[in-house]
This record gives sequence, structure tokens and C-alpha cells, in this order.
Amino acid sequence: MQEELPNNWATYPAPVELAEIGNDWVQKQDTVAICVPSSITPNGEGRNYILNPAHPDFARVRIIKIEILLNEPAKSLPSCATW
Repeated sequence: MQEELPNNWATYPAPVELAEIGNDWVQKQDTVAICVPSSITPNGEGRNYILNPAHPDFARVRIIKIEILLNEPAKSLPSCATW
């Protein structure tokens, strides 16, 4: 997935191209989840998993582990509610 991202993928605010890539992925329903690089970890080394609620298998998804990352507590991040 990272090879499909624009060079400025980790900037804030996020480039419009990211929304277009995400919308295409949701509509195609090829996968129930994708792994994407984290914009808050050095060089995008961290990973985030995005779930596709439009995928037919979405109801079968189960969260088995939650990790909280607190490596940059001073960094101001937008609320998830604004995404």
C-alpha cells in the first residue's frame, strides 16, 4: 500500500489523494482491512490497520489486541471525530 501513496502522505493536513485512495479501496471491497504506515512514527515505521465497514466480512472482524502508543505525547493530533 505504501508504494501507492503520494510522496507527501505524512503531511498534515493530509493530502486529498489519500481520501481518494481510501474511498476507492472502500468502494472496491477487495479486502476487509489494510495495513498503512503511521504518519506519527519516524519514517512511517509504525503501522495502522484500517477496517472497511462496506466489506461483506466486516461483521466477522474481532479486535484481539489494542496497543496504545504514547511516544509523542506533546504532538497535537486531530480528534478521530474530525477524520
